[in-house]
Amino acid sequence: FFDDVKVTDPRVNELGNKVGQPSPFQLLLECLRRNFGMGNTQCEVSTKALKNQKCEFTINVGKHSATVVAKNKREGKQLAAQAILAKLHPHVPSWGSLLRLYGTSVEKAIQKPEEMNDVKSHAPNHSVLESLREEMKKLHRQKVGHDL
Repeated sequence: FFDDVKVTDPRVNELGNKVGQPSPFQLLLECLRRNFGMGNTQCEVSTKALKNQKCEFTINVGKHSATVVAKNKREGKQLAAQAILAKLHPHVPSWGSLLRLYGTSVEKAIQKPEEMNDVKSHAPNHSVLESLREEMKKLHRQKVGHDL
């Protein structure tokens, strides 16, 4: 499904939340964590309040920078993270490709019903049960003998 969604699509965060996928900002942090040897991977975040209850959100990673205007900080953070990911991965066409690189795939997140009902049968360990039975009998004899 996410293979049809562009990296910079504003619906990515909302769609990802509905199916249990990481947010764009989480994906950006995972990307930076995995590529820490590739130079400056520090993520600098800044916000600036604008008119009409909008905010300008900026994320700087190394030489890349993304600034977006959004309704609130949470949305701005995700949109800016998407813009940075698009700049860091110009060769990646869809959000699904980024999820395969840095996230969990939708197929893994949704368990198959037969996997959920898979109950492993364990045979009882008779030697352990027998030794426990003997110990319980000893304790019982001690308690009965102690009460007399």
